[in-house]
Amino acid sequence: MNVGVLLREIDPDRTKVSLRSRDGFNIAAVAARWGGGGHRNAAGCTIKMPLAETRRELVKLLQEYHEAK
Repeated sequence: MNVGVLLREIDPDRTKVSLRSRDGFNIAAVAARWGGGGHRNAAGCTIKMPLAETRRELVKLLQEYHEAK
């Protein structure tokens, strides 16, 4: 799984997330989990969580998606 993630803290309780992928991994499905959008290889969303918590949740979700694939 080739995935890139960029996290940017907007304020203490919101994090902007930019996602990129290769090799057929549908990253838009991950962004849609939090109301975001994009397309199969590039998507984004804003998550109403602190940066550290967002990171933990994204890593967990990406692992779940990878294992299910």
